[in-house]
Formats: sequence, structure tokens, C-alpha cells
Amino acid sequence: ALLDEISIAGGAADGAETDGGWTFSPTEGGFRVSTGVETAFYFNAYIGENRGYRGYDVSLRNAYNFGYGNTKPDWVEFFRYQDGLLISYWNEAYTDNNVGDHPGAGLVLPVDAHPQPLHWSDGTLVRPRIQSYDSTFNRDRTESITLHKNGVATRFPSLPAARVFDDNQT
Repeated sequence: ALLDEISIAGGAADGAETDGGWTFSPTEGGFRVSTGVETAFYFNAYIGENRGYRGYDVSLRNAYNFGYGNTKPDWVEFFRYQDGLLISYWNEAYTDNNVGDHPGAGLVLPVDAHPQPLHWSDGTLVRPRIQSYDSTFNRDRTESITLHKNGVATRFPSLPAARVFDDNQT
């Protein structure tokens, strides 16, 4: 069938633009009519933790990476998270730490003392679990580490100490 000379007259008639057109109430987390200005207040704070290689934190010495996934999928290599002051930002505007859904933001995430992204030798980004190995603030340089991605080594050099946290820089 062929259609020719179609015209649409009138306006929207489904009622969605009126209060009665909404199915869910705001108290149930559903839709609501906006005035065009939305304001909300959320709790936020910084949390400081002294992380060291003793007690509960002894496992910081034994972080692991599956560096040979293409040839030895069950083979791991170990590296150490750096000890020092770990500062986290708590922001209740988010309900989870899924940085894949909202890059750089989450409920409680570490403030990285060395925020420059780490890249594998092929140029791809290193996964967040490894990115955060040097997140602590300390008086000492970070340790250099060498890790593998599919058997190919990438060396992450030692970085200068990050001695000061200043949130005026953000």
C-alpha cells in the first residue's frame, strides 16, 4: 500500500504533559513535572585512613593482577598498594561506586594522590583496581611496579611523593 498526502492536525492528546499523565509519584521514585529548576542536597565528606602493611591492611602487600590471560588464565602476579594516608570522598548523590556508569564519581571513592591515568604499553587504560595502587598521600616516592597485560610487560615508574591534599585544586 502506498500513502500519499498525509497530514497531522492538532496537538498532543495523550495527557502526558499534565499532572494526570504521570504514572508514578515522586515519593515512589517515579516521574514528576519539573519547574525547570531542580535543587537537591546530599551529604558529602572526606574520610582519612592511615593505611599500613599491618593488621587488617596486611593484604595491601598482596594485590594481584591476571597478567597472562591469553596464555595462563589462572596465573597471577603480585604488586603492593602504597601505604600512607588514603583520603576518600563520600558523596551521597550516588548510591554505588560503578564508575563505568558515572566516570569519576561514586558513593565512596579514593582521592588519588597521583591522578594521572595509567596506561598499558598498548595505550589502553589500566583497570581501576590497579590505577589506585598509588592513591595514598605519603612523604616517600611511590614504588615502581611492572605488570603484564596478556604477557606483555608495562613498567610503571616511581612517582614523587604527594605530601599535601588540597581540595581547592578541584
